[in-house]
Amino acid sequence: MPVLSGLRRKASTPLEPAEENWAGMVSAMLSDQEALDKYSRAGVRRAADFELSRIAPLWRKLLYE
Repeated sequence: MPVLSGLRRKASTPLEPAEENWAGMVSAMLSDQEALDKYSRAGVRRAADFELSRIAPLWRKLLYE
């Protein structure tokens, strides 16, 4: 996916090409139930990587060692 510029503009301003690309991909994803399910499951698995019990020891080591 292309990187977005991050510029804040009025809602009436036309989308940049990268924003158009993102919007198209999100629309396609929302209409593809199989892909939506796949990425939903992957997101839940990825979120587990950031559970406090897993991440706190890493931060402790980084900050105090």
